[in-house]
Amino acid sequence: MVRKLDIAVQLIQGLISDISETDEKQQKDTVSADDVSVNVSVNVSVKNKIVDIMAQMPVITVKELAKMLSVTERTIYRQIDVLKAENKIERAGSDKTGYWKIMT
Repeated sequence: MVRKLDIAVQLIQGLISDISETDEKQQKDTVSADDVSVNVSVNVSVKNKIVDIMAQMPVITVKELAKMLSVTERTIYRQIDVLKAENKIERAGSDKTGYWKIMT
């Protein structure tokens, strides 16, 4: 499991190489609940990252996604629900041994 997580972190670093950790932390610190446009763009960014990661690692878990993206598991579940409603992803198989399918 640690090896998969290390590989996933390397993939994410390649996907978000234009944003350093400090910039991302600063962005999270400055985002207020009243600034809807910024909150929407952050949510869209997380949603897109989830799809990218699932495309690379279809068997990834919610817990691993949350750790990689530095968000709560609840945030991941919420975004997965949105992605399912938009027919962008689908879960195949069981919760334990299944995988994520990216719909085109």
